[in-house]
Amino acid sequence: MTARWLHWQSLVYVAVQFQEVNHANTVLADDMKRSIYDRYGSIGIYVAEQFGDENVNTYFVLTSPWCKVQCCFVGSNNLRCCFTFILNVCAIVVFLCVKFIT
Repeated sequence: MTARWLHWQSLVYVAVQFQEVNHANTVLADDMKRSIYDRYGSIGIYVAEQFGDENVNTYFVLTSPWCKVQCCFVGSNNLRCCFTFILNVCAIVVFLCVKFIT
């Protein structure tokens, strides 16, 4: 009984290891995913799977500490909030336009 149980667990372990190696191979085979992994690591690959390869950089810009600090200081004044929001939206639009043009 114990030998069969250990054999079954080793098969599960091998299957999990195979899935991890297969996932690593798919990341390294694709140039876009490889560059995302080189720049952001495994969290970048997770974001790419959730939001798409082309939106990874935008996600990290919007979740950056700089953007969060801007949102904290913006909340105190409505006029400043609207102005900063418009500037942030313009910056994102310019970023996306430059990305798609080049």
